[in-house]
Amino acid sequence: MSVDHWMVFGTFAEQRFFVYPTVDTYTGVVINGNMVAYAPEGLAAFLLEKTKDIRYIIDPLTHAFQHDPSTIIDSEGNIKKSVKNLADEYGDLIKDKLGEDPLLPEDLNEGKTLKDFVQKCMDFQRDTLSKRMIESDANKYLEKSVNDLKPYALIAPYFFMTERTINAWLPKMIKSVKIAIELKKEREKIFSEIAIGKGVLVNDKIIQNIVDEFSGIELDGFIIWVDDLDEHQAGSTELKGLLKLARGLRKENTKEVINLHGSYFSIITAEKLNSFSGVAHGPEFGEHRPILPVGGGVPLAKYYIPLLHNRVNYKKAVKYFKKKKWLEDTETFHLNVCNCRECKETLNGDISKFALFGKDKRSEKNPSKFYPIRETKEHCLRHYLQRKKTEFEFVSSSDKMILDDLNKGVEEYKELIGLEGVDYLGEWKDLLIKEGLAETE
Repeated sequence: MSVDHWMVFGTFAEQRFFVYPTVDTYTGVVINGNMVAYAPEGLAAFLLEKTKDIRYIIDPLTHAFQHDPSTIIDSEGNIKKSVKNLADEYGDLIKDKLGEDPLLPEDLNEGKTLKDFVQKCMDFQRDTLSKRMIESDANKYLEKSVNDLKPYALIAPYFFMTERTINAWLPKMIKSVKIAIELKKEREKIFSEIAIGKGVLVNDKIIQNIVDEFSGIELDGFIIWVDDLDEHQAGSTELKGLLKLARGLRKENTKEVINLHGSYFSIITAEKLNSFSGVAHGPEFGEHRPILPVGGGVPLAKYYIPLLHNRVNYKKAVKYFKKKKWLEDTETFHLNVCNCRECKETLNGDISKFALFGKDKRSEKNPSKFYPIRETKEHCLRHYLQRKKTEFEFVSSSDKMILDDLNKGVEEYKELIGLEGVDYLGEWKDLLIKEGLAETE
């Protein structure tokens, strides 16, 4: 099998990278609903003109309205414009509380109120971008049909659930999903998004309850979002819980399950253990993401070290490479660190040009701080995207090759950053072996 490679749309500045390193790299793009509500014309143009027939899913972000209203207030004390626009799409149930009171489970009683909310949520995803694309000047030449331009799947309203709140929110999600299935049109796929706290992953009873509640519902798939779960920092219990949840929802591979923010660990387990059908990340960042704040984020310039399968502060990376004598010439660097196209073209035979991955400037507002310049971010971003494409391809290799690669990362870097800096690679390897990967061919 091959793992679907999804990208999360972060900012408009990154849109040109959705066809990088090749136009067929990505299975699809996930776009936050608040961005769609705020800039529908720009996103419609992006999908129609700047990608190559890429699938898209709109995350409706319905969880945004269940939190303390202060989480959707900007620095000037106003409701964030993008969130207000989103609320306007969802009707009076959301608008009447916006900025004043959080949405509560008891607000979502069965009947017209809940059905109206679900209908508006689906209509927003179904029509907001597709209608603008079909009416655009560009489509006069492309001649795409309405069905060509619809989202890949529609997500029913969903809510963030912790160990303490799941009993209140899960029944509302189940009802929303059932209504969405009743309202779906021909050829539409309906997904549910499972947004949970990390504590859920260490509770087998709750995981099984989630799986059981969804087992009899004819959904097409799921998106999993675990609040700020960094798979490089997670313990084995959390990772095992993630696998149990994903595989339970996949129902013996009959359902699609996408990890909205996953690392190399999720890519391996998707290919080898049938955990996920697809894994998503953002351009250069987004392998883990908190539920709050709602919306975007600013990528930082870090160098993705292939053997660590992790992004590392540039200055630390330089320190590691110098100790290993990997920065003495480009041939040594490409042999031991990275030989991707971006690294080769940037260095161009001159190892001193590795500095271009870390060039920064002093902040005007805070002279004690330095920030990477635009060119630095782009070098790091292109390098990262090439390495991710390689990872998605590499996991089709033999079990032994994958396990050997993880072991090599530990052996090469533990003397530089300590065992605690590479222990996640060993943890991944041990867990993969316990789950069935073979150390020998």
